[in-house]
Order: sequence, then structure tokens, then C-alpha cells
Amino acid sequence: MKKTPTLLTWTIWTPLKFALISFAIITMLSLIYSVIHNIVFSNTPQMPSVVLGLTAIGFIAGVYLSIRKLPHIKMDRPSFIAIHNAQVLWLFILFAISTYLLLSNQQEIMYGLMMYNGANSGKFLLLIILIALYYLFLFGLAIINFYVKIRRIQQFNIPTWKIVCSFPFGFGMLWTPGYLLETKHEKNPSQPIKSRWYSRITNWALANQINTISMFVFITVLSGFFLGFTPILLTFTLALIFGLWSLQIGTKKFIKNMHQGYATTAVVINIIMIIVFSCVYAFAPKQNIELTISETQIITTQGH
Repeated sequence: MKKTPTLLTWTIWTPLKFALISFAIITMLSLIYSVIHNIVFSNTPQMPSVVLGLTAIGFIAGVYLSIRKLPHIKMDRPSFIAIHNAQVLWLFILFAISTYLLLSNQQEIMYGLMMYNGANSGKFLLLIILIALYYLFLFGLAIINFYVKIRRIQQFNIPTWKIVCSFPFGFGMLWTPGYLLETKHEKNPSQPIKSRWYSRITNWALANQINTISMFVFITVLSGFFLGFTPILLTFTLALIFGLWSLQIGTKKFIKNMHQGYATTAVVINIIMIIVFSCVYAFAPKQNIELTISETQIITTQGH
């Protein structure tokens, strides 16, 4: 019998595992590529596409090896809300800390890069490794959050192909009902919360629909600090579509038929949004950046 993972498994240990594994694989593959390139193609520069490909392999391997031991279950609502809230809060805190440190020390960082030399190469390399692991941890935490959402969506028997085809623009339409929709609480939740204070917060969010919506708004707004304003607006819009759909046909009928027309609509919305964004990007006027030098600057330069 597999041991039930704790809340720390979802918020710290699995993202840390992803960061270490993916960093180790990327580093190993990069070293192998560098050795082969220096032997066979010593007169040509390294190909960026190959480096990107090796990085992608490291990411994919890290994701697979990190989540393969997580429980492959359909997640109940109390467990999903507890884990999702904790992950978003943790992401917000870490992202806020890193942003503050970068902005408050940007001059020192630039000066350190400009003054870099072989004498402090060891410290510089250690700093780069720590920064890489830090942001890989944040990326891993976001991946695990995505995995938790998928497990919650599967509770409503939505086919895997519809989940995949709803990403990225229609995905919020599938997971928001799992957060907001009031369902029967399981006697034995898939993720028991041992922390009393955090369990009380989760129970408050589940107490009534007003509390649930308030917590959903709060957590979604927090996620905007590291995802941006557009994803927040998209999530709220898709949640509104779900709410209107559910009110129109009733909660029980909505849950029963969610894997049919509703999930298909999420796929259609995603396809339309991809086409729209592709057309906007393709036909958007390309801005030419011109460097303008004033006469005063020319005179000053010539004077020196």
C-alpha cells in the first residue's frame, strides 16, 4: 500500500525533486554535447536548437520522474482546494521574494557581471546554479499544480483528449467547476490535511458558496502576480461561463453532462482563441527600432 503524500509533498518535495532531476539531466546532456561538438565540430559554433532540445528533454524527464510516484487518483474537492491554494500561495511568496531581490539589487548584479573574472569564477558558478535551481523549483511547482488540476478534472469523467485539446485557453473552463462546484464531500479525502490551522482555512472555504467564491477570487488574483493580468481575466471569464451554464441547466444535470457538451465547448473556445491569437500575431505590424542620435550627442562625442 502506497503511503499517502503530505501537503509538503505537493508544495515542496516534488517540485524540489523536479528541479534537481531536470538540472542534473540538462547539465549532463549539455556536457556530453559540448565534448562531442569540440571533438567533431570544433570549427563551428554550438547550435542553439540542439541546446534547446536538450533542455526540453531535461524538462520532460524531470516532469515524468517527479510525478510518476504521485497518486494517480481522481481528486476530491476538499483535497483539491487545499492543495491548489497552498501551491498558489507558495508560488506567490517565492516569486515576490525573487522579484524584490532582483529589483532591489539590480545595480549590484549588473556590476558583478561586468566585473566578473576568473578569480571569482567559483562563486559566480555557484550563484548561477542556485538561481537555476530556484527557478526550476518554481517551474516544477507550477507543473505539479497543473497535474493536480488534471486529477480534479478527471473526477468528472472528462476524456483525456478533451483536457489536452482545451489547453491553454480553454483549460480554465474545465478546472474551475472542480473548485467552485459544491459536491458531496468524501468521508476519506484523498489528501488529509494534518495542519490544524490550514485545515481550518480549507474548511472555511468549503463552509458555503460565498466563502468558496471569495477564496477563489483571492487565490486567482494572487496568481496574477506571477502569471499576469490576461490569465486572471481569462480565468474569471471562463468561471463566469461555467456559472451561467450551471445555473441554466441545474447543478446535478451539469455534473452529469459536464464531460459532453461543456467540455467540448472548452475545446472549441481554445481552438478559436488559438486562431485569433495566431492571426493577430501574424498580421500585427512589425515595429522597426531606429536609433536616433541628436546633434548635441554627435558634437559631444566628436569633442572627446
